[in-house]
Amino acid sequence: MKYQVRNWRKYQHYHDRNPPWVKLHIELLSSQDWVLWDDASRVLAVAIMLLAPRNNGIVDGSKQGLAYLQRVAYLNHPPNLKPLVDSNFLVMLADASNMLASCYQHASSETESETESETETEAEAETVSPADKPPAAAVDASANQKPEADREAPYLRWLAEAKAALPARTARIVVDTYDREIRSALNLYYERRGGRLTPTRIGEIGRALSKAGPAENGLLAIEVFVDNHAGDKDHKYLIGIIRRLSKLSENDYDSELHKHRSRHNGSGLWHSIVSGEQHA
Repeated sequence: MKYQVRNWRKYQHYHDRNPPWVKLHIELLSSQDWVLWDDASRVLAVAIMLLAPRNNGIVDGSKQGLAYLQRVAYLNHPPNLKPLVDSNFLVMLADASNMLASCYQHASSETESETESETETEAEAETVSPADKPPAAAVDASANQKPEADREAPYLRWLAEAKAALPARTARIVVDTYDREIRSALNLYYERRGGRLTPTRIGEIGRALSKAGPAENGLLAIEVFVDNHAGDKDHKYLIGIIRRLSKLSENDYDSELHKHRSRHNGSGLWHSIVSGEQHA
C-alpha cells in the first residue's frame, strides 16, 4: 500500500526530487493532528516529511518500505503508520493519476490563498485555507469520529499558550475572561439563528489564533470582535479580524490598540477587566 502526505505541495519549495530542505510549518505544533498524536507518531510524521521528497511525497507502506523507513530515519521501533492514516495526514493513493491531480490542485489553491487580500470587511466570506483541511472525502467521517473536546483542541492549546505568554498575575483572569466573552458573543449569534457554536467552529478559531503571532494579537482580535460585533457576526468574521491584525507591524498594532480602547473607554471588554481588578 502506498500513501502520500496530505497537502504535500505545502511542504515543498523545490520541485525536483531529493531537495536539500522542506518546509516545516510552525502551525504543525498547534494542529489537531500534532495535539492528538503520541510522541512516536510525531517523530514519524517529521521523518516522513524529510524523506518523502525522495519519491515525490509518496510513502511505501509495504513491509519492505517500512523497513527502509525505519533504517534510514534511525527509528528505534518499526514505524506504525495507522495513527497518521487515521488522522488523514497520510492519504492512500488510488493510482498515479489521482496523485498527480492532487498535487496540481493543492499547488493552485496555495497560490490563490497566498495572493488573496484579507480585510475585516471581507471576513464573512473567509474560510479556513484548503491547505489546513483533510481531503473532502474524509471531512465528515473524521468529524463524526472525533470527540467534541478533540475538535476544540487547537483553541484550548492556544488558550494555554496565551496564559504562558502573559505576566502570571494577569494571565488567568485576562485569558479566561476573553474566552468566556468570545464564546458568549458567538453563542448569541448562532442561537439567534437556530444554531450553536460547535466545537468544530471553535477549533477553526484556534487554528487561526495559532497563526496570528504573539498572544496579544489574538486577544486584541477577540476584544475588537466582542466590543463591535457581539451577536451580529459569526466565527468566520472573527477569523478575518484575527488574520488582519496578525499582518500589522508593531507600530500599527500599538496604534490599533490605542484607537480601539479609546473608542470604547468606559464600556469595552478591557475596561471591564481593569475595573474588576481595581475593585478586587
